[in-house]
Amino acid sequence: MKKIFINGRFLTQRVTGVQRVAREYVKQMDARKDLWNGNQFVLVVPEDYDSQFKLTNIPVKILRGKGNYAWEQMRLPKYVRKEKGNFLLNFCNLCPLSLNDKNIVMIHDLAFVYHPEFYNWKFNAAYRFLAKREARKCHCILTVSEFSKKQLMDTYHLPDQKIAVLYSGVPDFPETQAVNAKIKEIANNRFYFTVGSASPNKNLRFILRLAKNNPHDRFVVSGSRNRVFASLPEEELPPNLQMTGYLSDQDLAYLYSRCAGFIFPSLYEGFGLPPLEAIKCGCRKLIVSDIPTMHEIFHDLPVNYISPASDTPVLMDSFSQKMDDAQAAALLKCFSYEKSVQQLLNLIDQ
Repeated sequence: MKKIFINGRFLTQRVTGVQRVAREYVKQMDARKDLWNGNQFVLVVPEDYDSQFKLTNIPVKILRGKGNYAWEQMRLPKYVRKEKGNFLLNFCNLCPLSLNDKNIVMIHDLAFVYHPEFYNWKFNAAYRFLAKREARKCHCILTVSEFSKKQLMDTYHLPDQKIAVLYSGVPDFPETQAVNAKIKEIANNRFYFTVGSASPNKNLRFILRLAKNNPHDRFVVSGSRNRVFASLPEEELPPNLQMTGYLSDQDLAYLYSRCAGFIFPSLYEGFGLPPLEAIKCGCRKLIVSDIPTMHEIFHDLPVNYISPASDTPVLMDSFSQKMDDAQAAALLKCFSYEKSVQQLLNLIDQ
């Protein structure tokens, strides 16, 4: 029997892509106790964790302190060693360095290495220092695509067998009926939808250009600015572009399900979950960047590819590709947390 602790610092953070993945993995692991094979799991969280996050089978241990770097790098590993844990599972890129080969860490991407311009220098320096050391010392690295695996191998000179690719699943969203009046009003008229922060990586400049070049179409962008990202230059928003700020899952699902098309113009992604979330909620027209991870996900399916860095004017009428329901259902079966959790639990047993 192995004793596996789970780093629950993600439950102190706002739910964006990485935190959503962590929550879904832990919920699915909790639901599949039949696959534990006698192993024991414990979720270790700081005092300021989201107590609304409920589990049935995995016990939650509240460890004194706030969920910051110091808690993760000092208090958490001390507790794992004291309790004689075999492994610590870390789903959000970072792990306590002092645990060395007791760490299993999910590194989603290496944007801070290949695109340092996306971040401020403090974030860059911290991630470069920590990721290099954890990649070399940890027991195993999990990542979210073959693209990210290759970059990890090339950057840190790692053997193939040290890295396992676990595709992210697509979470179930809440019912999309009862939402606030502002969101209902947005959906009253035809619109194209985009999800992303103001990180340069998310390439909101492309949406600005689309809005200016297509004045008769409406564009809606959700997401909020994160202070770790380098700021975008100030640009005046055209009248046919609306920023919603951070949205609840309910509001997000409502807009996903009612948009004329979902636009994903990222310059770089380790995986890229929002297009799959849009499909899960009923959207069938995708306009996505011509980058490796989008091709890895969609292969030869009918999606519309864009050159995200191009300044050439694009007309929305040129996007004619659309998935049918059968294609969408088959695609979603390929990205299942149940399948990835089975793969992860097998890995732990080995």
